[in-house]
Amino acid sequence: KNAVFYLEKATSILPNSVEILEHLGDCYFKLGRKKEATYQWKRATKYEDNKLIIERISQKIRENE
Repeated sequence: KNAVFYLEKATSILPNSVEILEHLGDCYFKLGRKKEATYQWKRATKYEDNKLIIERISQKIRENE
């Protein structure tokens, strides 16, 4: 739960950071906040150019839906 606080704060400073958005999604998922996790993962894929990273995040989205 502490990580969520700091990651949410980090997104206000770096709103387009793929790494922060992905980790925030991971934390939400582990806390059972699946809709919020999917939302953050989808945001992360919007800002990423690397196809391997996009695929890794997309896999999380598919497994969560």
